Amino acid sequence: MSTRFSTIIVPLDGTRSSERALAFAKALAAPAGGELILLRVDGSDVPARRSRGRRTGVFARVAAAWTELGANRRLQEDMARSIASVAARRGADLLAMSTHARSAPGQWLLGSVADQVVRAADVPVLLVPPGAQVGQGERLAHAVVALDGSVHAEAALGPARVLARQCGTRLTLVRVVGPWAEVVRDDRKALAYLEQLARELQAEGISVAIQTRYGETAAELASSADEHGADVIVMATRARGGIARLALGSVYAATLRQARVPLLVVRSKRLGRTRQSTPLESQSGRLVSAAA
Repeated sequence: MSTRFSTIIVPLDGTRSSERALAFAKALAAPAGGELILLRVDGSDVPARRSRGRRTGVFARVAAAWTELGANRRLQEDMARSIASVAARRGADLLAMSTHARSAPGQWLLGSVADQVVRAADVPVLLVPPGAQVGQGERLAHAVVALDGSVHAEAALGPARVLARQCGTRLTLVRVVGPWAEVVRDDRKALAYLEQLARELQAEGISVAIQTRYGETAAELASSADEHGADVIVMATRARGGIARLALGSVYAATLRQARVPLLVVRSKRLGRTRQSTPLESQSGRLVSAAA
C-alpha cells in the first residue's frame, strides 16, 4: 500500500450530493500537494481541464475520457470495475466517493456501485455518507480505527498510518466486545491486544488512544466516532461470496448507514491467525490516551 494519498480519484455523477466527497479528498491531498482526478460517470460530456487550488495547492482534473461509464443500471458492476481500472491505470492511492440512493437507471445506489467499488478496487476507498462534513480547519484530525483481533481487520492500520503521517490525524483504536456474557472473559484480552498495537504505533510517533465498547458493532463504532468527534472511521474488508464483507463481520453497510462521518475502507487479502497478546492490567471499558 502507498505511504501517501497523493493521487485521489473522485467519481462524480453530476449531482451535488456526489460532490460531498470533494472536500474530503482535498483535505487528504492538500498536505501532500497531491492531485485530484475527477471522474465523471453519468455519461455527460465534460471538457478536461486542470487547475491549481489557491488555498489547498491541490491539482484538479476532470477526466472526460471515461464519460460513458454510467450508461444504465445493468452497467453497475462494469462501472465499479471501470472505476477500479481507472484507479489502477492512473496509479491512484485512494478513491473518494459519496454514497446516496437514487432511483433512476444508471444512477448510483448505495449497496450496489459503492459496495462493488470497494470489492473491485486495489486501493482504499473513502465513502462519504449524506450530511458528512470536513471538520474544523478542513482537516481530518481524528480517526476511529475498527479492529476485531484478526489479521484481516489489522489491514485498516495501513491507511490509518497514512492519515496519521500525512494529515497529523490522531487515532483511536476501537474493539467492540460482546455480547455481555462474554465481557468478563474478553474485555481484558481485548484491551491487551489494543495496547500492544498502540505501543507499536506510538513507537512510530503516532498519537493513539484505545477503547473497548460493548454492544452491536456498527452502532458502537458510529457512537464512538460521535463521542470522540472523529472525522472518519477506518475499517478493513475482505471479499467473500461475491460481495464485500468486513473482517469485523457483516457490519459495513450498517456502519455506513448509522455513522455521520465517512468510512475509509481497505480490502484485506491477507490470511493469517488472530494475533496473540499477553493480558495486561487495565480498567474495563476505559479510554486510554497516549499522545506521542
